[in-house]
Amino acid sequence: MAKGRAASRPSAGPWAAALVLLLLLAGAGVWALRHRRPAPAPNLVAATAADCGGPLPDLRGQALVRSHSATFSTVEQLLRLAHPSPTTAYRVQAQLLQYSAVGREYRLLLGSLVNPGLTLPARLPAGSCVANHDDGALFDELRQDINLQFGPITSRINVPPQATQVIVTGFVGFGINGIEIRPVLNFQVQ
Repeated sequence: MAKGRAASRPSAGPWAAALVLLLLLAGAGVWALRHRRPAPAPNLVAATAADCGGPLPDLRGQALVRSHSATFSTVEQLLRLAHPSPTTAYRVQAQLLQYSAVGREYRLLLGSLVNPGLTLPARLPAGSCVANHDDGALFDELRQDINLQFGPITSRINVPPQATQVIVTGFVGFGINGIEIRPVLNFQVQ
């Protein structure tokens, strides 16, 4: 008789499988909610590009590292670049001819040590112009160093009181007037 009772019991297979599937889906949903990544921060670089002199490369917190691995070059060599690499940082020794502030950007005019008629613009944005906190802190520190060397930078074009050689490190690209260093990653007075 025991065999007859077992045979008359309804099969729980499809209902049990559906219940297990439902529990798995609910568990996966809870896991996904708990482990989801926060929405990315808005692109501050694009949002402030006009006030910062245009869009900047995304350095992803690697500005300092990139400045230490820069390729040494001259003003003459940089001005001859037809297609500068957006991922290569360059270090150049030059004469600082002028400096000023335009918007939230410091603008430096560098002159060749060999041919004073050759000039190369260099731009240093404010830290608030980049989305990465580490890169922004580096830019703000460089601006403070320049202010300590030359006094507060204003919108008026300033000329150093004496001949000043500098080493400037940064990325090279095309600006409104041709080749320029932007952003400056390091600045040293010789």
